[in-house]
Amino acid sequence: MLQPILSGDPALPRVLAENLANQPSARFIWLVDADDPEGLRITTELADGNPRVEVLHCPPCPPLTNPKVFKLALGEPHCTDLVAVLDDDTVLPPGALDRARAALSEADLATGLPWYDSGVGPWNALVAGFVNGNALVTYFPLLGNHGPAVRVRTLREAAIALPRALRLPRAPLQRFAAMVAASDPLAAAERTLAQVTSDRAS
Repeated sequence: MLQPILSGDPALPRVLAENLANQPSARFIWLVDADDPEGLRITTELADGNPRVEVLHCPPCPPLTNPKVFKLALGEPHCTDLVAVLDDDTVLPPGALDRARAALSEADLATGLPWYDSGVGPWNALVAGFVNGNALVTYFPLLGNHGPAVRVRTLREAAIALPRALRLPRAPLQRFAAMVAASDPLAAAERTLAQVTSDRAS
């Protein structure tokens, strides 16, 4: 498991510890900037005495280079035949890696769709609804002819239903739903999903 790590999120220690507990057979390679003392402190404390965790101190990223890709490239020589990449703010549920490994019997690559935890409070729930709704239109159209496993009738219907589903104050969410329903990217995503559906049917 390759994980590029960057400190700053107060939940980082909890998230890393949860992944260690949820994936007891996985080996973790944490890629931390050498000039990130807080990130090094957190990862070193969690890795102490744990043979499944290796903390790599990464040099500064060169100019015009993606920092995450740079770290992943540094971690690649430490990998085995099967490699998983996980963001440092993501928790994999128990059994997720086993399911991904099983999927590799019929494919070369397995992935999961991210799901944002709403946390506490109505506005956190609103952000979760927006992020999770956009995960659908961002990732599923990239699947080409394989298409998504689950579809709503239209994304506009999903946007209009959002206020009811989240049980939040009505007025701001009506404006939010109208904004989502009227946006050009949403219409473009609907056309993409319709094309995928048509391609699969033919």
